[in-house]
Amino acid sequence: PKVGTVIRKKSAKQNGNFKVNSSKNGSATVAFKSVSNKKAKKVTIPSSVKDENGVKYTVTEISAKAFNKNKTITKVTIPSSVKKIGKNAFKGCENLGNITVNGNNLTSVGKGAFKNIKKNAKITVIAKDKKTYERVVKMIKKAGAKKATFKWKKG
Repeated sequence: PKVGTVIRKKSAKQNGNFKVNSSKNGSATVAFKSVSNKKAKKVTIPSSVKDENGVKYTVTEISAKAFNKNKTITKVTIPSSVKKIGKNAFKGCENLGNITVNGNNLTSVGKGAFKNIKKNAKITVIAKDKKTYERVVKMIKKAGAKKATFKWKKG
C-alpha cells in the first residue's frame, strides 16, 4: 500500500485506524490515527498490524489528535514500538485515568498530547533504566500531564 493509505481494524485486539507512514522492503510503518470503536473504554495500541494482504506494519507513532476529546476512553496501553506521540493526541480525554507507556523507544511527545486528561491520572512508564524513565516523564509532563502520578516499572 501507498504511504497515506488507511488500514482499518475493528477487532477487540486491534481497535483502530492506521495510516501508512512508510513502506520500504519489509519495514513498513503506520501511525495510529483514531479508534474505530468509539464506545471502547480500554484501548491497547498494538505494536504491529497486518493489512488485508497480510503485510505486517510496525506501529511507530500515535497521530496528532488521535484520541482528541474522546470522553469514553479510560485506559490506554502504548507499546515499545511507538517512537512518537503526536500533538494533542489525548487532549481533552477527561476520563483517561490509566496510561501505560513502554518508553524505551519513545523519542518525542507532541505539544498538549496529555492536556486535560483526568486529574490525578496514573501513568506507568515501563523503562529499561531510571534515566529513560525520567526522560519519558519529563516529556509527558511537558505535554500536559502535570498533575498525574507516575510509576516506574522496569522492563
